[in-house]
Amino acid sequence: MHNQGPGIEGMREGAGQRVATGQRPAERQGMYGLAPAVLFVALAFFMAYFVTHFSAYFVVAAMIALLLGMILSKDLQRGMFLYICIAALAFGESPQVQSSTGRYGAGIMPSQLLLAFIAVLWIGRMLFMQERVRLVYSRLNLPFILLGVSSIISFIVANTLNPPAGLLIHQKLITQAAEMGLLFCSILAFILSTNLFHDMRWINLAFAPMILLGLYTATWSVTDFAMPAQVLWPTLLLSISAALVYARLLFKYPGGVRGILLLAVFLFMIIGIATDATWASGITATTVMVLVISAYKSRLLSAGIAAAVLVVLFVYPGVFPSMVAEALSSGDFDRFIIWRDALNMLVHVNPITGVGPGNYYAYIYDYSTVWYGINTYITAHNNYIQFAAELGIVGITLLLWVIAAGIRTGMDNVRRALPEIRWFCIAGTGIFAGIAVAAVLGDYLLPNRANNGIITFGTAVYTWVILGAGVAAANIKKDSDGEKDERLVHSNSKLEHK
Repeated sequence: MHNQGPGIEGMREGAGQRVATGQRPAERQGMYGLAPAVLFVALAFFMAYFVTHFSAYFVVAAMIALLLGMILSKDLQRGMFLYICIAALAFGESPQVQSSTGRYGAGIMPSQLLLAFIAVLWIGRMLFMQERVRLVYSRLNLPFILLGVSSIISFIVANTLNPPAGLLIHQKLITQAAEMGLLFCSILAFILSTNLFHDMRWINLAFAPMILLGLYTATWSVTDFAMPAQVLWPTLLLSISAALVYARLLFKYPGGVRGILLLAVFLFMIIGIATDATWASGITATTVMVLVISAYKSRLLSAGIAAAVLVVLFVYPGVFPSMVAEALSSGDFDRFIIWRDALNMLVHVNPITGVGPGNYYAYIYDYSTVWYGINTYITAHNNYIQFAAELGIVGITLLLWVIAAGIRTGMDNVRRALPEIRWFCIAGTGIFAGIAVAAVLGDYLLPNRANNGIITFGTAVYTWVILGAGVAAANIKKDSDGEKDERLVHSNSKLEHK
């Protein structure tokens, strides 16, 4: 431990070692400080339109404009805030990586481009502005990074010892690279959130776009109104938004008219989720999120909600039978056979490192026992089975470590956070737990490219961004005078103090 006065001064005197505070100089406050952010928003949407409608030349121009916008903003928290605003919105597919003779049906989305450029700017500032920035410590860092490394090893093994069959030659590498890219983007989203959010004001602001996205999606679910920009996995996005609102209601209820409006928003989101009640993944995720968040308030409350859910499912007439009938008609029970086939493929190809990232559907045609004419399931529809098949025993072991570390990280965040921001950390923990359970029924935690993952990534990424922002929130500590916040930067090794 170090004394706050000398220790903080020592950190400030270090080469580029910045201590962020909750307050900002007067000249950066007010409308003048918001102007770059407004420009940033405009440039980002400008880029999103170009990347989905024009040729590569215009995409490059839009990327440069976006980079300039981020430089003008001077604060990468604004970049992450903007990312939360637009990540779930699918403006279309990038035509640049599609081949006239290939079957690769989706390109890079604005959510991935924006994330990559925020990372480039962050790394660039460290390299060229002499900022000494260490990764903020969390239990999730090591297993998550090792999972990414294991995908590289599996990729190398798959393409040297046992190259995948069943794909066009020019499609082999791009599909594998896309699969690894989705995993790396998820890792990047978590790391950027933990390292770039250092002001409680911006973390609290993240609540607003999540409400708007939830209302946007709920309106579409309830009214079937055509949305200007599509949201993939709308029920999953609704679950995440509803979890944030629920945590705010339980732990930071605003009271008065605002409280009533917030409760109405939550109920509207629940109606939107219930509209698609036959989608078991969304119902499962929402239920687990609500139970975990409620448990932090009262275990009795959580138990009561669990009992109510069971009554609705199994006692209320027609609910459970209708869900089973819908699952049967849509082939959901085929999942058990799919999982068996995937594990059989793993055993016969390479049980240690798997068939390689993105190669599941290159091999499954030789092992699948579920066919609809000439078609079969090209993903496992289960994050855990998918990773076991593609990355082998090594990959699934690391993924389970990631899940355990993610839960522990969320619990650490709740324990360490200040009371005024603890609700956000509780929501992040509940969201991660809910998505981790729902991942048994689909690739909701780490999207799969063959299952339209390049687009659905924009929804799945919120789990990692919110959990990472929770780590950042837990590292904000209030000074004894109660006037400003201090960001305590943790690293795997101790910081040197002068």
